[in-house]
Amino acid sequence: MTDSVAPPSSSPACDPEGLLRMLNGDRDSVRDLVQTFLDNFPQLLGELDQAMAESAESGMPEPLRRTVHRIKGVCAIFATGRIVARAREIEALLLAGAVPAGVDESALWREELQQVAAEMTAFNRSLAAVDD
Repeated sequence: MTDSVAPPSSSPACDPEGLLRMLNGDRDSVRDLVQTFLDNFPQLLGELDQAMAESAESGMPEPLRRTVHRIKGVCAIFATGRIVARAREIEALLLAGAVPAGVDESALWREELQQVAAEMTAFNRSLAAVDD
């Protein structure tokens, strides 16, 4: 197994139209779900930052692995497969004991998570514009 995962991609991080299809075109539900995600997003990033620091300091993979796993689950309904796949790769690194690589890759994944939030913010604005 390699101690590195793929570099961040410039392709879309989200599939908002897929989310809209999943909720049968219910724009209000999509808007509410996206807004809940966005409202909680700063806390998710804070938890990721804390777990990265804790794992880097202690050398123990479990705090970061648990956090990555939880955020992966939260993002799975919004994000494209590459976001979830990167989380799985990070989890695999951490399970293999490659804590420094897991922390480094989590920092890159954090950037992609910010892309998820930016794309979902834009999508929510577009939904609001259509409804006006």
